[in-house]
Amino acid sequence: MEDLKGRRFNRFKVLEYVGGTRWRCRCSCGTEKVVLRQALVEGRQKSCGCLRREKTIERSTTHGMSHRPEYGIWLHMKDRCQSKSDKGYKLYGARGIKICEHWQSFEKFYEDMGPRPSLKHSLERKDNDGDYCPENCVWATQKEQCNNRRGNVLLELDGRTQTLKQWTEERGLPYPRVYARLKRGWTPERALS
Repeated sequence: MEDLKGRRFNRFKVLEYVGGTRWRCRCSCGTEKVVLRQALVEGRQKSCGCLRREKTIERSTTHGMSHRPEYGIWLHMKDRCQSKSDKGYKLYGARGIKICEHWQSFEKFYEDMGPRPSLKHSLERKDNDGDYCPENCVWATQKEQCNNRRGNVLLELDGRTQTLKQWTEERGLPYPRVYARLKRGWTPERALS
């Protein structure tokens, strides 16, 4: 029988003869295993099993970022727009809000949006009736998002348009009082004075 001691076969280095047609080998990962001579020589057994594990991980890992919060945000965006069983679908997909073709891939979404600036930021569409796409999306805080809701009261004053909330904060006035004044028919200039 040919002595295989010291020879390399794929990831195995043969350490010693065990008996019959079996040889003790050390895999490149450090694991020792008894392997049949024929399996070594014919290349049917290339490793202790680590190669198969690595290949499986490689095949099932696309971007390695599924643990990132941005990945969860991307998934929820897709569900709201594309899954009729999602509770948010009626406010997004059913209204015709779509995701651009480019963003069907998480990698492209992340490439365009980058990491979320902080835990206080979430995905915001600048135009609430527009689609999810690079031109229409930004990372925004809850406060910024509240100022971009469809139901907000918008007022134009001094050539600027802001939400009623923004105007009251800027002028240091209580929101309920100004809102009540507007409901009574006051002009924005008078209500905010």
